Formats: sequence, structure tokens, C-alpha cells
Amino acid sequence: WTNLGAVYLASGRTPEAIDALLEAAQRAPDDASVRFTLGTLYARAGRFEKAVDAYREAVRLKPDYPAAWNNLGIAYKNAGKVREAAEAFRQAAQIRPGDPVGWYNLGILYARTDQPGEAVSAFRNAVNAGPDHAPSWFQLGLAYAKLGRREDALEALRTLQSLDADMAADLERRMRAGR
Repeated sequence: WTNLGAVYLASGRTPEAIDALLEAAQRAPDDASVRFTLGTLYARAGRFEKAVDAYREAVRLKPDYPAAWNNLGIAYKNAGKVREAAEAFRQAAQIRPGDPVGWYNLGILYARTDQPGEAVSAFRNAVNAGPDHAPSWFQLGLAYAKLGRREDALEALRTLQSLDADMAADLERRMRAGR
């Protein structure tokens, strides 16, 4: 059923893919990856509450599943549940401390909910986890700039210049424009 769901998805038939994955979930009640894929399908269809349910089941079945925690956070965010999203991103970051993605997603959540101080903290954790993760340096620079911490923003820019010149140029433009 999982393979049938993949075939339906590849042909753009999301409702049929969801039906096939629901059948797969019935047949494999302990398979976290089926729940994860189902959550992804629901999210693509804009059914974020259903995506939350599927990802929650995936992490219940496999609590150390960082991708499921990250996607759960995204689904919560899209469903308007900021506090729950933040907790899911923290879980992802704790499970895989050397991966910046959980911290990065948490920083994005804070930046988009006008919490630049919290965003800086999350992005600092992201660059500590992944010093070469250019998007984290970019967002860290933006968050510093928003807080008026120009020297810190410039330091983030200098680091970013060594990682991704195009992204650094974009950050520099935004800093000059005051955004």
C-alpha cells in the first residue's frame, strides 16, 4: 500500500495517495515511516490538523525521529499553534544536536512571530550545531540587525561571505535597507 501511495503521489493524485497510506497505516500500525509519509501528504494538501495528527503518531511510535519532529513543528506552525511548533523544533534539535535544522526552524518561527531575541538564541544554536549552515548565518544576521546589534550582524555577514557570496550580498542589501 505504501508503494501504491508513492505511485499515486508521483502521478499527482494526492487524495488517492492519502487513501493508500491510510490503508498502509491500518496494515502496519507500528510503522512510524507510514505515519510520517501520511503527514507529508496531508501537509501538501493543506490539511495541517491532519498532518499534525499523523506526525504526532509518528513520534509516538518513534520518539527519536528528528525529521518527524521537524515536520510536526512545521505542521503546528501552519495550523497556527506557535507554542507547540516551538516545542517540536526543540525536540528535533535535542535528538540530533549536531544538526542545525531544528534550531534553524525554531529561529524562523521566532523571527516570523516578531521575537528577534529568541530568534537570535535559536540561530546561535543553529550555527553552533552547523557552522557551515549558510541559511542560519543569514537569518542570524537579520535577527541581529532587527535588534540594532550592528556589530554582531556584521560579524554574521563576514562569516556568511565565506560560505555563500550570493546569500551574503542579499543580507548586506537588507541590512543597508534597514530590513
